[in-house]
Amino acid sequence: MRKLMCPGVHLSGLHSRSEALIGLTRAFDRGQVGWNEVQERLKLDTMQLLELQHGLNFDYLSDGALTWQDPMRPLTRSLSGVTYGARYSRWFDTNTFYQKPIVTREVGLGEFDVDGFVQKSISPIIGNWKVSIPGPFSFSELSENEFYEDPEELLRDVARAERQVVDKLVESGVSLVQLSEPCLVYRPYRKKPFGPEELDSALSAVKIAANANASKVIVHTFFGDPGPVLQELLNLPVAGVGVDLYETDLSTIHGNTRGQLVLGIVDSRESHVEEPDWIAKTAKQVSRRLEAKELVLAPNTDLRHVPRNIADQKAQSLAKASKLLTEDWP
Repeated sequence: MRKLMCPGVHLSGLHSRSEALIGLTRAFDRGQVGWNEVQERLKLDTMQLLELQHGLNFDYLSDGALTWQDPMRPLTRSLSGVTYGARYSRWFDTNTFYQKPIVTREVGLGEFDVDGFVQKSISPIIGNWKVSIPGPFSFSELSENEFYEDPEELLRDVARAERQVVDKLVESGVSLVQLSEPCLVYRPYRKKPFGPEELDSALSAVKIAANANASKVIVHTFFGDPGPVLQELLNLPVAGVGVDLYETDLSTIHGNTRGQLVLGIVDSRESHVEEPDWIAKTAKQVSRRLEAKELVLAPNTDLRHVPRNIADQKAQSLAKASKLLTEDWP
């Protein structure tokens, strides 16, 4: 019988806005309310989310990125050589969209404002902060390249710029940075198969972005089955690796990792709230196939895809499931 500490719990990205905040932003767009009113509601929504996580003893606190219009935009605004236009693209197979970054010249770090990534000053709650940003491979894949003849050169430059972003986030007091890499496992938009050389380049870019802060970086995949690249992911010199269990064929996976294994174990695209008992049993099942130094229970991706009350209930289920998992791990 293996001995493991009870799994940690944290969020995986953008959280859902309340109906009140959604209504205010729509009213602002119509010129019916001022921006100050929207900001006050944003602050309230963020405070409530932080208090929820703190009360549930989450290992890391996320502000939910409620001020972000999409997962790409803060990073896009922070990079030189990257601009944006009026083009929006669908965020994978969801009903949400992102403003497509356009690479027009050599990519580097531009003006960086930590408040654009995390609202640490918004709350008196003291805790470990987590920020989720697109990983270098996914950012490169989801951008429109108008400058680089060699896609690998673009990828390397994005990775180097993201390394500086990670460094600055850690310097500001962020304890954990999630590099979201759905494009490592979700590829129906690509005609060319994912060959070993491209995989090696993608993983090398992740290593560059993590660099000296690798112990404070996790790589999270979602929207696709990680099986074909799982062992390579588990071998990365980072703090942990995340998988989307709703897209994973458990019968085909096995392996072990020296760091955290982040289980995307509640579905961010489904309004059904998973029972804590089911989450705990599923986590035990996965642990028999994928050994890790530490398990983390998390949403498979951003909870912004479900209503706020459902998103909060899913967070509560994760915390309750963690308590059910004792140190005696069958």
